[in-house]
Amino acid sequence: MGRRIWDKWTGTEYPASGVKPLPTTELREALLALNHRNVPFNVRHGRPEEKADLVADCEIPQVRLTLRTRMRLVPAQREVLVLEERWEPSPDSGRQYGRGAPRCTGSGSSGAVPTAAGTRSRRCALTHGT
Repeated sequence: MGRRIWDKWTGTEYPASGVKPLPTTELREALLALNHRNVPFNVRHGRPEEKADLVADCEIPQVRLTLRTRMRLVPAQREVLVLEERWEPSPDSGRQYGRGAPRCTGSGSSGAVPTAAGTRSRRCALTHGT
């Protein structure tokens, strides 16, 4: 699929040609299966106030950094809406909060970096390599 003019603004990424869509239930199960003792993050079901289907939390205590990635699965469009949040040390106020659209990576994206850190969600296709 080709890129449209608004794709850069909205952060939409399309899969490479020949990549088949992954069913939403399979993707959800695969992401939840990533949880084990040897990873620095936790993938869990989102709470209603988070407005997300899945949430990945990561804390890096050595640098007082907290990352949260909220994911909303959209089966009809075979896509994932993603919003990243970040809490990090700030010399003024103790902790600084930021959020924005992340960079999509993997077989289903071209890896373009978002143009501005706003509150837009990044759209990443639900795909896997063939």
